[in-house]
Amino acid sequence: MNVENRWFVSRALIVLGLSCAFALGIMLLWFTRVVLLLLFTGLLLAILLRALAEKARQYTGLPIVLSILLVVVASICLAGLGGYLIGPRVADQGHKFFEALPGDYEKAQSWLRHSAIGKVLSVPKAGAAKPSTGITKIMGTAAGFLSSTIWVVVSPIIVLLFAIFMAVSPEIYIEGIIKLIPPTRRERAREVLDQVGHTLRWWLVGVLIDMSMVGVLSAVGLYLLNVPLALVLGILAGLLTAIPIVGPILSAFPAIVIAMANNPLQGFYVILLYIGIHIVEGYIASPMIQSRTVYLPPLLTLAVITLGMSYGILGAVVATPVTAAAMVLIRMLYVEDILNDKGSGKEPVPNRETEPRKKL
Repeated sequence: MNVENRWFVSRALIVLGLSCAFALGIMLLWFTRVVLLLLFTGLLLAILLRALAEKARQYTGLPIVLSILLVVVASICLAGLGGYLIGPRVADQGHKFFEALPGDYEKAQSWLRHSAIGKVLSVPKAGAAKPSTGITKIMGTAAGFLSSTIWVVVSPIIVLLFAIFMAVSPEIYIEGIIKLIPPTRRERAREVLDQVGHTLRWWLVGVLIDMSMVGVLSAVGLYLLNVPLALVLGILAGLLTAIPIVGPILSAFPAIVIAMANNPLQGFYVILLYIGIHIVEGYIASPMIQSRTVYLPPLLTLAVITLGMSYGILGAVVATPVTAAAMVLIRMLYVEDILNDKGSGKEPVPNRETEPRKKL
């Protein structure tokens, strides 16, 4: 075998090996997707806990461990107080919401079908669902309910414990990652990890402001418009704001349906209300997020969220911060270091003197 043939065979083997490694990596990501989602959610919660604990330590002078404990206990107490004050009302409105939505949807669809818009769009007549019975279906439903209940109870505990351990001693895990890097690149690796943490921290701040603002404005606006179940609809709007682009559409749909079932004109006002709220949100919270993190084009965001929805609601929520962190890694490790293009990024690098690397 001559030199050219050996070169070709070696290159082909390298390409084949990389292709196999890539395929195995994709399979590993798919089969461990639930664990990865929980770990990344725990990481986001750890970043939030650490940031709040740092603020608490500045005011109280307590050690970081006690500050984290104080934040956790205060959060639990606030959640319990909120549940005590508005929990029964939210539960009552939630029950009415799930009872009223199917009937209101039928009414709204009937009105739309007989309106001029419905005639143009040819809105079909809703068909009645045929209930199915059988011991197999009942057992399947019971098993699914049991597994989902266990998942709902166990997964938050896992996420919380992971977040607490990570928030207490992030330097252990960060330095463990750094030691896997060649010594000449460790300082750069610390800069990259600092920037990823900076990006995720400000994404969390922005999304929490987003959710709070949209939830409050939606609840108040729906209440002023005399839309039934305004409180639970406002909470739903705030929660779904965590999913960019898709979330606002999903949150507006039930409010529009319920309002249109009572009065078609009221449904039109609700549409204007949601449009106005998200215009205000787009000019206040979104610019703050983009100035502190990385800019994600809307088309890329939509594509990532669509892919993340294959992992469920949690996947759709964490799709954006995962992409933001990936963009930082691509910019710093590939564009700046490999392509030597230092002017491509606009994100500020954290100052080590004012923002210690031990923070997540």
